[in-house]
Amino acid sequence: SGIACVLLPAVPSYSGHIVFAVTYGMAIAAFVSLRIILLVEMLGLERLTNAFGFLLLFQGVAFMISPPILAGFYDMFHSYTYTFILAGVSLIFSAILCFPLRPILRWEKRRRGEVVPPPESGCCMRLVRRVRDRLA
Repeated sequence: SGIACVLLPAVPSYSGHIVFAVTYGMAIAAFVSLRIILLVEMLGLERLTNAFGFLLLFQGVAFMISPPILAGFYDMFHSYTYTFILAGVSLIFSAILCFPLRPILRWEKRRRGEVVPPPESGCCMRLVRRVRDRLA
């Protein structure tokens, strides 16, 4: 969704905006549908209500702060181009921050003395293994 936001100012046509809307909507829907699963995986079911509450709190603060900031960008540059670029870069940055979460979770479990299963490979490797097993 971040890449779609960054590229939106370069797309002048209506059909390009439709492609943006579909791409952005599907990417954001994936995040929205997976965030509870991620919270349970990271913090456990017993902490879900508190974690989800804090998540919504910080999202609400961001939703309240971002419109005035983006309006300031429009007032300075008299174009929406930079607002979409800033929004896209923010989404990309937040996605990059999510990459080290799983190793940090594994490190914390090891530090607490919990049993940590070996890391699973990505879904691509699971798919390759399934295809290999069916062909063999």
